[in-house]
Amino acid sequence: MPFLGLGTIWLGRRWPTDNKNYRAPSKEETDSYLHLAYESGIRMFDTAAAYGESERVLGDFFKQNPEVAKDAIIATKWGEEFDLNAETSKVDHTMDHLRLSLNRSLSHLPKADILYIHKADDDVLSNSRIKYEMLSLIDGGAIKYTGASISKETDIERAIEKDILWVDFVQTGADVARSRPDIICALYEKNIAVVVNAPVRKLPNGVTPNVSYLELADNPCVSFVLTGTRNHLEETLGYFE
Repeated sequence: MPFLGLGTIWLGRRWPTDNKNYRAPSKEETDSYLHLAYESGIRMFDTAAAYGESERVLGDFFKQNPEVAKDAIIATKWGEEFDLNAETSKVDHTMDHLRLSLNRSLSHLPKADILYIHKADDDVLSNSRIKYEMLSLIDGGAIKYTGASISKETDIERAIEKDILWVDFVQTGADVARSRPDIICALYEKNIAVVVNAPVRKLPNGVTPNVSYLELADNPCVSFVLTGTRNHLEETLGYFE
């Protein structure tokens, strides 16, 4: 199931952020969940430095299951830090943080096929030093692809207009894909792969999770959809049988 990827924020921190009943998953739950995803055909695993313990948890799983790591497309992100104790985030798009964050990610993960700029904005996308550094990481074999994670449709639209999207992937929310399909297809036409997250959050009236996934699957400009559900993975997989 190459189209469907796995979002893993809940493996490492409270999610959603207002979920007062959240509990960190046990190793047994994590292993069972990740094995089910892989055995069902999922190959993209999406994490981030800002996802708390997610990179470490994923990395431990991959170390114990090298055959999964070999087949997997592993995506991570730099540019946002998350304090697990205070449960607060801060954005840091400096060159020093890029290097620190990637080195830390690779100390946990077996590889980073896609490296996104987390919460990318005009400033970081137009920063020639950041662009050069990330493209150099590809040339040096540290990563395979670059990406930008952008949640606001206006930010994507402005980046397209300014022609500062030099990345291979853009990740954004399903709400953007629904409300602005023109933006999604503009990215596709620029040979940028579109990864859509949060497919069942902010659903319009009358749109069920099943319909949401299938509508996104029918969009020829969407390359991957990330499912981040903790309790309904089997149900989600069933939509594509």
